[in-house]
Amino acid sequence: MITLLLLIAAPSQEDRATPLFIAAQNGHSLVLKLLLAAGASADAARNDGATPLWIAAQMGHDHVVKILLHNGAFIDAVRCDGATALFKAAHKGHSAVVHELLKFRPNLGPLANGETALHAAVMFGHLPIVKQLIAAGSDATIANQDGYTPLQLARQQKLASVHQYLKEREQQQQHAGGGTPKRGAGPATQSKTPASKGAAPSVAITG
Repeated sequence: MITLLLLIAAPSQEDRATPLFIAAQNGHSLVLKLLLAAGASADAARNDGATPLWIAAQMGHDHVVKILLHNGAFIDAVRCDGATALFKAAHKGHSAVVHELLKFRPNLGPLANGETALHAAVMFGHLPIVKQLIAAGSDATIANQDGYTPLQLARQQKLASVHQYLKEREQQQQHAGGGTPKRGAGPATQSKTPASKGAAPSVAITG
């Protein structure tokens, strides 16, 4: 136990990653539980702002994500690039992680990077996650920092199945009296119209 407590208090000198962060990154749920029981912080962030929950979401460790959430991990913590755990799971295509995160009502709207998790899922063609996010209440009419709604992004990226699904959803909303696309609360330098035809959309994703 003394050794365990010493480990808890000894983050990496290079990036400040704690033993709990490393356990989360590698999917070591038993070690994670021991560290949490010994008092390790579920939200101790690395230098770049990534938390244990964030890294577990990126790596697709849904069992670790579940443990951290039930131990009070902050679901909307962001890395330095503005990405949350949900955004990263949507980007990577980790449907099981998205499922666990959605149980705790994460932010579905625009992030500081001007994007939404739905944009990330669309950009990489993850249709199952697109459906999960829509079912959870994600707003498909929000445009990102380049002026693209998820539907426009799917068309630009030539993602036929995603585009068809979102188009059908849009038509259903129009029949039900839905509104027109609206802008997200992104950076002040956002363009007011979609990027020029042929230009690559810049969904803000790193790492």
